[in-house]
Amino acid sequence: MLVLAGRLLDIKRGLADKVNSAVVLLLMPLLLFMLFVPLRKADRALWIVRTGTVVFALFAFYTNAVDLGVVRGNPNIEYIGFVIFLCCLGYVAASQMFRNEERLLSINKELEIAKRIQSGLLPEGDVRVPGLEIAAKYVPASSVAGDFYDFLIRDGRGLGVLVADVSGHGVPAALSASMVKIAIRSQADRAESPAEVLSGLNSVLFGNMEGQFVTAGYLFLNAANRELTYAGAGHPPLLVWRAQERRVESIEENGLFLGAFPECRYANVKARFGPGDRCLMYTDGVIEAPNEIEEEFGLDRLQTFLAKNIHLPASGFCEALTKRIETWCNRGGKEAHDDLTIVIIDHKA
Repeated sequence: MLVLAGRLLDIKRGLADKVNSAVVLLLMPLLLFMLFVPLRKADRALWIVRTGTVVFALFAFYTNAVDLGVVRGNPNIEYIGFVIFLCCLGYVAASQMFRNEERLLSINKELEIAKRIQSGLLPEGDVRVPGLEIAAKYVPASSVAGDFYDFLIRDGRGLGVLVADVSGHGVPAALSASMVKIAIRSQADRAESPAEVLSGLNSVLFGNMEGQFVTAGYLFLNAANRELTYAGAGHPPLLVWRAQERRVESIEENGLFLGAFPECRYANVKARFGPGDRCLMYTDGVIEAPNEIEEEFGLDRLQTFLAKNIHLPASGFCEALTKRIETWCNRGGKEAHDDLTIVIIDHKA
């Protein structure tokens, strides 16, 4: 650069070359000083970079000293040091890339293990209760997710259904969902009272969520008495298809979400649940699913879909609704914006 500046200012080339060499000789020790000071523990990569820099500095120092006439020798070998310097940088970059690949493989393996563990938290096999047909669909947005559902069977005839959604995504949400699994099992004795179940869950989760929270809906069905009891904690409304009236009823009885506040209170709402009726529980990944113009699927479309597809069996409805959401989102292979959980319970008696 000094040589170029000298030409622009019409300075003799020989003088510009000598000034350039003098500047290099003065600045090279400063460069090495900055590389080695302050002293800190160096790993292998830093030592390789230092070695390459020192070699290049020695070649540069030598060739510029020759240019100034300080020593005699070949002034055209500086490129050798530069090539060695580039090789050191390339080796460090390649090593870092391989280490990153190994870390990524390790993380993917751990996520796969976490996915299997989380899948094991969900109910296994068919849940059978006289007079009821039950089906569920769980679609995580990533390898692990924060949605969760579970069943509590009371005296062989009553069925408690929990659908929960932990805030956030990924591993933190999945860990919190595993806590919900443990917490719901501790509420088995009060399964017939959704309000008490949610209060008990909140007591267990409060202080253990690390800034996260859980929305949840809990439904208890008594097919013999043809009655349902429901309570929610910041959760989307329960939808019930009424076979006699041929309409969809929205049941919303919400308290505060779980895990954020102590001693939250929840209330039960009771309603009839007769033959031909269908309950639909879900997480907000269903109604908040966006299309290409960021329009949400919405509660109205969900109610319309429920009414138009009531002829499908419970499992078939879950599959059909999942495909409808996928079509609505038109993700084109992209990751879903949120986890999706659907639970259907039909009164078959």
